[in-house]
Order: sequence, then structure tokens, then C-alpha cells
Amino acid sequence: MKKYLLLTILLYSVSYQLFAECDMMAMLTKTGYIMPDINNGLDDYDCPDELFQFLQNVSSGNDNNDGYGVIYYKDNIPTLFPGQMFHQVGIGTHYGTNPEEMNNAYTAISNPNLNASIVLGHARNTSQGAYGSHPFWFNADTDNDGNDDTTFTFQHNGDCSDLREGMLDYLIDTHGAGWFNSSEHPSNWGASSSYYTQWIDSELLFHFIMSHILEYNGDVTAGIIAALNYNGEYGNFEDYFHNQSSTYKINFVLSDGNNLYAFRNYTGYNLSYKSFGNDFVSLKTDTIITGGQNIAQHSLVKIPRNGNITTYNDIFNLDTRLFTSGYNWVSFPRLTDQNSGTGYEYEQAYYENGLPGLFQLNSTGAPTIYGFDEIQGQRLGTNTVMIIDYLYQSFEDNLFDNMLYRHEGYKVKVDSNVDPTVLIVDGDRLASTYSLDDEALSAGVYHWLGYWLPYSQNVDDAFGKGTSNDVWQYVEVVKAEEWAWMDMNSSRGFIGKEPKPSMEIKPLEYGKAYLVKFNQNIDNFQWNDSNMMAVPTKNLAPQNFTYEEKSDYEVIDLLNIPNGVEEIGVYENGVCLGAVVVQDSAEQVLVYSDTANRDAGNFTFELYTGSRAIDKIKKYEVLNQYSGKYEAKPLTAGRNEYSVVRFDSETPEDQPTDAVLVTEVYSNYPNPFNPTTTIFFSLPSEQNIELEIYNSKGQKVKSIYSGIAKEGKHSVVWNGTDSNKKAVSSGVYFYKLKTQNDTFNCKMLLMK
Repeated sequence: MKKYLLLTILLYSVSYQLFAECDMMAMLTKTGYIMPDINNGLDDYDCPDELFQFLQNVSSGNDNNDGYGVIYYKDNIPTLFPGQMFHQVGIGTHYGTNPEEMNNAYTAISNPNLNASIVLGHARNTSQGAYGSHPFWFNADTDNDGNDDTTFTFQHNGDCSDLREGMLDYLIDTHGAGWFNSSEHPSNWGASSSYYTQWIDSELLFHFIMSHILEYNGDVTAGIIAALNYNGEYGNFEDYFHNQSSTYKINFVLSDGNNLYAFRNYTGYNLSYKSFGNDFVSLKTDTIITGGQNIAQHSLVKIPRNGNITTYNDIFNLDTRLFTSGYNWVSFPRLTDQNSGTGYEYEQAYYENGLPGLFQLNSTGAPTIYGFDEIQGQRLGTNTVMIIDYLYQSFEDNLFDNMLYRHEGYKVKVDSNVDPTVLIVDGDRLASTYSLDDEALSAGVYHWLGYWLPYSQNVDDAFGKGTSNDVWQYVEVVKAEEWAWMDMNSSRGFIGKEPKPSMEIKPLEYGKAYLVKFNQNIDNFQWNDSNMMAVPTKNLAPQNFTYEEKSDYEVIDLLNIPNGVEEIGVYENGVCLGAVVVQDSAEQVLVYSDTANRDAGNFTFELYTGSRAIDKIKKYEVLNQYSGKYEAKPLTAGRNEYSVVRFDSETPEDQPTDAVLVTEVYSNYPNPFNPTTTIFFSLPSEQNIELEIYNSKGQKVKSIYSGIAKEGKHSVVWNGTDSNKKAVSSGVYFYKLKTQNDTFNCKMLLMK
């Protein structure tokens, strides 16, 4: 005999005063159960009958312009599409004048053959907003495969109409004007973003929350926490959602088809839930369910179909962090105090001394971050990078001393091809006025600083430009995860006539790490609280070039980019080390070269135009940072922290007009090969060269060319034999080209 389970949430509508309440109800059945037909008593909301009756009562008692609405998920259809995965009824009417649709919904949901798993119901008591009513739905691609795989639903009671313009501007500015297009995330009711004042504020709130959920790769809990904690140029949403005034009533319920999420911020209006055994949960507004749990103010409750109910108390005391493959430049302004060291309170990185760590919760547990590889940091006052590696299922500490501080910045490396991880971090947060009183930040070295102000502001404002505590005038370099700023105000004419991307002012983001170098010692450093908020920027990901991020990079400003170029890749010895999506005639590219490579090669550039094959750029000029002039010379990997490259174009009269044709080494073909392959390269001038073959142990196998080679393209065949004309065995080999200025190393595979 099947057991029965259902969770219902209903919000009760009351008479419209200054801010009219709406009412909601919802039902959820645990996996393996169906809607219950039990009724153990009145007003305990243990079955659909009572929850629907509640919705009917609050809808029929008011002249409700937008009426009631009900959405339900079907348990037996895992892929959500309108009319299949869920169904909506009752929009545009109220029960007193048109009861048929709600009666039909109740009949359907009560039918065990429907396998209804989650139900959301809403009664609306306001004419504010011209388009439609609750509940709303939102189709989303949460696994980034290009197809919508999840339908989210949402209902809300309260008022956030003052935030409508800010939420709309945020969505358009951070996600593009196409956010509301029919091919992206249109309004359920055809509302135009040009007329936001006609929108129901609840639908814009839903879109605002969903944008954060998508930013956290579909993690609903983190997305809700991040959205409600938003504090930026578009408004101090955190204060609005946190406000205890009766003016700001924001209670809502959201579902992803597997869970219900309920948030309450207004103490004057209840939002309660109750579990009935292990199979059914109900939730509603207005009066508290008898024997149920009223959600505390500012708390978020997750009610799953599988597993236990989780409560996140006071989400305004929580931070969220997303970790993806590669290096994540992060800081932790909010941490739990566990001990003190070097004068500061710290939380452990991994489990030790009977206490959990942020990256390991118990003595035998795996890291809390999927694919955690290492974390790097640097204590203030030192110039040594410390590392915690995760090797052989254990944490190996090199100078880190297992201490995470709120004021420090870190680089967390995550393995490739793993799912993103979201951490929800609690504890006390550094105050905006916090200063590093006990540390002097020395000149000429990098300091790994966390940014702990809870909003984004431009980098110059953050360093106090124009204030009594102005340290911006002493900043030489700021390195971020996706951009770098370089001081170019030298007396050597370094700036020149062209604007350079590395001079562009960018915003700092809460909870990010920044490497900062000053030109004089700085005492009592603190971030400047300018209250001038800025919009964080995010680089577009190149689609035609792939490269591996490393812990650090060198910076190249690319100038005079030809029209029609969509992306540019930077190469050394045939390997892509960085790329950028082109949006202007000048772009900054971060290049992950190996600065320890003694045999570093020259950079070459490949330009993708979309309509044509990738073009290799051989002609470019490099800025001499001492003379301020451009010179015809190759740019060598790992030699400079910052460089400026100008592609062949009109050149000032006092500067060289002939750009250099650099040495290029191409991939051998075929590769893998057996037993013969051809090695290709080109030279900018006639010169003496050597082309040699080495094995994987670094032993010389054969010299296949030595002597003078003319300018232009060359091809040399290796037949897979050594200097004694004996066939070599299968394996990895390297061909090394030595020219008069450079050495190039490339790998190839002989496979018999």
C-alpha cells in the first residue's frame, strides 16, 4: 500500500491598505509518496483539501483583480516544460466569481494517478502591476549544455515595488538587454522591460533572484543568499530585505521541482510549515499551522523531497563563494573565530586539534571543495608564498600554519573537469573601518589583500583617491583574477598618445583577492569607504582558444586591433597561453607563461575573425618602456610583467615603420607519427640555426640540421632514427630549434 505525502503552501490575502498582503500555500510530497487523503482535524493543513479551502477562502473574500493561481509539478516527468512538467490554473479571476478552474485543479492534484509532487498556490489582493499574477515560472539551463533543464516557480507576498527600477537595471546591465527577450528569459505575461512600472514587482524579484542562482551554477540556496545580500550601484538591496519596518514585507516561496525554499523577513506576517510524518509537508501564510514551525525573521528554509529540512538562520550573516576549475582569487571577510595567531583571529583551513576547517569538516573527510588541489597565500610582512596541497587524500602544509585570516587574499586551485562548488560561510565579518594597524605594507613587493567592504567600488576610490587617507598615489600595480591595473604615470613618456587597457579603472568586489604593490611603505592600511558603488565586470570567455590558467600571469596590452577581429590568442612554441574576446580596438590579455622557462620562446598572436580561418600575426611592434617608442623586436615569454604590443598600422614619423617578422615554430605533421614526421618553422632573416631531437630524459638523439638557413618558411623531415641511423623506440620526443636570438622546444609523439 502506498504511503501519502504532500506539501502545500498558501498565502492568505487580506484587505488592501497601504501595502496589501497576498497569501500563499504550497504542498510537497516526499519521494515515493503521493498526495495524502487523510484529514486528522480541522486547520492542521495535513491534506490538499484544507490547503485548497484556505486558498478559496482568501480569494473569494476580496474583489481581486488578478485572482488566484496554482502551479503543480508532476513527479513522473523529470524534464520541466510548460503544460507538461507543471500546470497553472486560475490566473485572472478569483474564486468567488469563477471557482471552476480551482475546483478542477484540486480534483486533479488529489488524484493519486497524477503523481503531483509539489504544489504552489497564491491569492493576490492588489491591482498593482498590469501583467498577470502568481505563481511565476522560469525555464533555465542549469548544467550549461545549451538546453533548459529546470523550471523554477515562485510566489511572493509583500512589497518591493521601490526596487523595480534597480532590479531591472541590474539585470540588463549585468546580463545584457537580451535577458527579457523571448529567446532568453521573457516575462510570463509579455511585459516589456521599457515599462517596468507596469510589472508586478514579484516577477522582477523572481528574475533578480534567478540571475544570482544562475551565477552560482544553479545552486538555489547560494543564489537566494547572494541576491538578498546584494549591495551595489543599483541599490542597497540588503538593507531593504533586512529592514524590519512594516513598509518592507518580503516573504516568498521558490521551487526547482525537487525542493521548496521559503524566506521570511517580516515579523508582522507569519510563514509557517509542518511535516506530517516522513511523507508530507505543508506551508502557508497568515495564521501559524497548529503544531508547525513559524519561519524566523531573515531565515531561509529548504524543504527537500529527499533528505532533511535545513534552516539557514539570518542569511544576512552568511557569505557565499563559488569555486570553479582553475585558480579562484578569493578572500574570506567572514570567518568563525577558532584561535589567534600573529595577532589576528583565524579559522582553520583543514581539520586539526579537534576542530573543523573551512576546507575539511572532520578528520577523515574529503575537502569541502570538489577537486580541491591547493590554496596559496602570503602573510603580510613576508615575501614567501605559502601553500596547502591536497595530496594522497591528506592536506600537506607548507608554511601556511593552517590559518585563514579575514584580511588576507588567497588563490584556491581546483582541478579541471569537476562540478563547481558553493561554500556558504558564516561567522563575524570585518568592519568596513577595519585597518591593519600592526603591519606596514612594504614598498616594492606584492601584498595579498582581501577586499572586505561589502559592496563594489572602483579601485581608485577603494584606495582613497582624493581623500585624507589617499594611498592610491602610491599604488604601482593591482592584480585581480581577471584584470590588472598598472601605473603608467612615469616621466619617460610611457603613456604615449594611445589609451592603454591596463590604465582602465575597474571595480573591486567583496570577497575577492588582490595582489597590490606600492612604491613606498604604507602604515595602518584600510580600504576607503567611499559609498560610491560600482558594477563588477566579468570578462567574456573565448570560444576559439583554450589555455591553462596558472597562479600568476604577465600582462600584454594589445593596440590597433584590426576591424572584424572577434578573439585573439597568444602563443609560445605553438601553445596557447592566453586569449581575449575583442570588444574594442585595444584589449588587455592575461598570459599564463612559465617565467621559470630558461628556453622561453617568442610570443605570436592568432586572430579569429569568425568568417575566416584564424590569421597568424607576424608583424607587430613592442613598446620600449624606457624610451616610450615602439620597436621592431620580438616579445619573449616570461621576460616582462607588463608589455605593450601594437599591431602593424600607421606609425608616428619618429618611430620605426617596419615591424618585425618574428621566428615561428609550428606543430610537426603528422603527430603522432610512425616513423616519419615533418617539422615546420619560419625565420625573419638569414641566420645560423640548429635543429635537434631530444628524448624525454633530455638526452640528445640527433641533429637533423645545422648551418645557415635563409629567411622564410622551412620544413625538415625526421625519419625516426638516431645519430647512428638506428630506429628509435616509441615515446615522447622534443625538437629544439636554436636561432641567433632564441630557443624553441616542441613536443611530439612517436607511436609504433
